[in-house]
Amino acid sequence: MENQIKRTDFNLLKLFVVLMETRSVSASAEELNITQSATSHALRRLREAFSDNLFIVTKDGMVPTPKALSIKPIVEEAVRLIELSLRTAQEFDSMSCERHFVLVASEYFEVVVFPELVKLFFERAPRCSIEVKKLKPEMPHKELQSGSVDLVIAFQDFFKPDNALVEEVLLSDRLICVLGNENAEVGDKISMDQYLTMTHIYPSPWGHQKNMVDDWLKSKNLQRNVGVTVNNYLATSMVTENTNFLLTLPERTFQAVKNNARIRMVEPPCDDYPCFSMNMIYHRLFEDDAASLWLRGLLRQACKEIQK
Repeated sequence: MENQIKRTDFNLLKLFVVLMETRSVSASAEELNITQSATSHALRRLREAFSDNLFIVTKDGMVPTPKALSIKPIVEEAVRLIELSLRTAQEFDSMSCERHFVLVASEYFEVVVFPELVKLFFERAPRCSIEVKKLKPEMPHKELQSGSVDLVIAFQDFFKPDNALVEEVLLSDRLICVLGNENAEVGDKISMDQYLTMTHIYPSPWGHQKNMVDDWLKSKNLQRNVGVTVNNYLATSMVTENTNFLLTLPERTFQAVKNNARIRMVEPPCDDYPCFSMNMIYHRLFEDDAASLWLRGLLRQACKEIQK
């Protein structure tokens, strides 16, 4: 039995099914797009694998033997299942599929990109659903590996993915300063002296103190005064509106929330104020998975749309 399995491959099983339909070597060769010589050679291998002639040449064409007739439904079902699995691996029919996608992402993604992604998602996958889970300081490696999480979306350097993960830049942004409209002490650009003497509002959606601004200041042997820490961008903008405190936000986030509070953009004190990228991370196990390829392509398109 083991030797029979080694001598049999999918192409031989496919030939068996086609021969059952055509009862002709030449017709089977044409349908399979191979030469008659190759078809005849494959038929010999097929006969060896099953230890039976399988098809006998008669004046009425090739007639299946009793053994061929007995294994016909089994082989046809095997070929059908193999073709289905290959087709499933190569295609993702988003219009008819019912699938729940899970992203782990930062608030920046939810505010800046997710609205556009949702629009594209339901235009193309009306029977699917999508969920965003809160980004935490720990990489959800096991969830990415198991497929229970499709993608992680975070700022650059937030994680240091290992070799089992793929990281890809989706879009770039810069940090800007934000003040309430009533603040008349600062013009269109804040000086470094003003920046260091003002009280700062720190948005920390992920709940820890590591951030680009303080790392940037540390590289200059400087330190700011953080008086308020808030865990979402909308709250920080509303606090800024009612105080003389200074807020640092990604520029795209400011554009998304500026109409919810009386706030204005101020140019940072230095040209080297931090810039960053938003990256997506996925497991190599799903690098060629059709559904994952589709979702990643859709996310890239959403990012392109918001950058126009």
